[in-house]
This record gives sequence, C-alpha cells and structure tokens, in this order.
Amino acid sequence: MGIKPLTFEQRANDLIAILDQISKEPVSIFGFSDGAYAAYKLAQMYPERVERIVSIGAGTLKKGFFGPDIKLEDIEKMDAKYINQLKLLAPQPERLQEFFTGYMQFWHHMEIERNFFTSIKCPVLLMVGDEDDHAPVHTVMEAFEMLPNSRICVIPKAWHTAFLDNPQVSWSATIQFLKSEISDLKPSKKVTIETCPKELQKEVLLTTSKSWDGTDLPDYPIGKPEFHLIKYTFPPKAILSKHHHIFMSGGYVLKGELTLIKEDGIEKTIKEGEAFIETVDSIHYGENRLNIPLITVNFYASQNNQPLSNKD
Repeated sequence: MGIKPLTFEQRANDLIAILDQISKEPVSIFGFSDGAYAAYKLAQMYPERVERIVSIGAGTLKKGFFGPDIKLEDIEKMDAKYINQLKLLAPQPERLQEFFTGYMQFWHHMEIERNFFTSIKCPVLLMVGDEDDHAPVHTVMEAFEMLPNSRICVIPKAWHTAFLDNPQVSWSATIQFLKSEISDLKPSKKVTIETCPKELQKEVLLTTSKSWDGTDLPDYPIGKPEFHLIKYTFPPKAILSKHHHIFMSGGYVLKGELTLIKEDGIEKTIKEGEAFIETVDSIHYGENRLNIPLITVNFYASQNNQPLSNKD
C-alpha cells in the first residue's frame, strides 16, 4: 500500500506506468470521481498521451469540503462488498484504516480551482448527477467554464454514481463523445458566468415624481411613518380586485409581467426587471396575463396602522 502521502502526480505516474505496458498511442480515459481527477492530472502532465476524457462527478473543490477522516467500519456498513474486495486485493489489508485516513486527509486539504483546469487541452466530457452531493452540479459547471475544450451533460435522477443511477443517459452521452472524430470536438460556445464585481455597482431602477399613469405624486404624509416591504407571488392568469392606495407605494417585477389597469381603461404593462410607482387615490387593478407565476416586491409608505390598499 506504500508509505508516501497521496498526490495527484503519484496517481498520474501510476497511470502512465500502466499505459506504457499497453500502448504508446493517445488514449481515451473514463474517470469517475477521484479517478476523473487522476485523468485530469494525466492530461496535464502527459498531454501527448491523452486523446480525450470522460469525467463523472469531478468539478472544482474548496478546501474542507470533505471531512478529515472516515472509519473503516462505517464504509463497511455502506458497502461491505467493496471492503471485502479491498481486503482481498490489498497487500496489507490490516492497514486499510490507515489508507482511508490518509485518503480523507488528502481530500480534506485539497483545493481545485481555475489553474488546475485551464492547462488541460484535450476534449473533456463532464457528466454529473443532478442529485450529486459529492460533486454538486455548480462545481462541475465551474469546471466546464474553466476547461478550454469541454462539454457538459447533467444526468437527471442521478447521484454521484450517475452512470449507475441513469445508465441510459450516461452511456448515450459517453458513446456519442467517444465515437466523435477529434476534429469534430471543437470547444463549445459557453455562456460566461458572471464574476463578483470588484467594487460596488449601482443601477438606478426608477427616479420619478409621478405614478405609472403620469399623475403627480402627493406630498409625503405628516406624522410617524410606517414602512412595508412585501413579496407577492400571483398565479398564472390572476386578476386582482379593484382597489386604491391612500399612500405612496411602488414595486419591482422579479418574474413575469404585471399589467395595471385604471377604471378609465388606461393600462400599462410592467415587465420583468422593471420598477413602477402606484397611483394614489385612483381606482385600478392588476392582472397577470401570462401562463407563469408573477412575482413582485412592493413597498408601501403608510402610517398609524392604515391599510395598504382599500378595495373598491
């Protein structure tokens, strides 16, 4: 079992030693979980030996994501057959607990980020189960963005062992990738993931002294104010009852479209990402004319426990 601490370089060199006995030609590698990381490292260190990689459950990784240790008996409870096989194959089965402790220490302290992926030039098919909690989907999506030549397949109804949980989808994607000519495996067009801004960013959504229908807003109420901020979710095709507001209010459409209609027929549709100021003392109602839920965030400036709106 060896006495040296586990490293990616060690695993890549173990792989190349095996490949040297089989073929000197570039190979396609199917890597699952930590095996996928070994394939990544092999492609970094020996790019001329790796034609393409199929990776399952291996994305970016933050230090401390995995715990520092695991007990052999706990693994045995989860998968007795696996431990029995290890005991038969391991040259020193009495050291299995030592092996797993070192293995978990390696992953506990490991951090895998951009510089790990950007140097891999061969085509990579990334696959991940949509229920994977060992390599969550967002971490594999990050790796997809960082790899120069990659494509991604999220396997539905599948955990970390996606190729076992949903073999039909997993193997269909794998076979298509492996049968493709290298010349056809061009880098996919990727939608850029927005990075965190380096400084404060401000977007003025609305500055006005008028309500959505063009009417001038009244003066602020005199007295102690009472402020309300409320999130509303309206079902598809919802029609609100007629009402009016006695204080200033407004809102922002998070999702969908809100159509506001006055008694005289004047109307305005507020689209997703737009802000609006309500009318004051003017009877109106709202509609969700789409087949999807409408979500808004509304603010109300009232006082003395006055109602936010009065039905008409």
